Amino acid sequence: MNQDAQYSNGAPPAPPATPEKSMTVAYRLWFFLGGFGAHRMYMGKVGSGIGMAALWLGSIATMVVLVGFVGFAAWFGWWVFDAIQMKSWASAASGASKMSPTQPSFAD
Repeated sequence: MNQDAQYSNGAPPAPPATPEKSMTVAYRLWFFLGGFGAHRMYMGKVGSGIGMAALWLGSIATMVVLVGFVGFAAWFGWWVFDAIQMKSWASAASGASKMSPTQPSFAD
């Protein structure tokens, strides 16, 4: 059977809409679980969220030899930067979800 024959209008159905992200939830995750990158994972940035968690855990592991303070300084800067950037992530995500399914998104 031809794939086009499966759909009444010849095009596959649009993907389901992604749910809107709550800024309240994002900022609470940032404040309470920011070390683990939970806010990044919630906002769809899973890879960098895992990287942030690895930096935080690596800094704790190397604090015994006083090298971890450098990692914590880098992590803290990243954490503060994220607080500023989260609002633009949410607006970019809501703008991308309003695009038509045939329009490419280059936001990521």
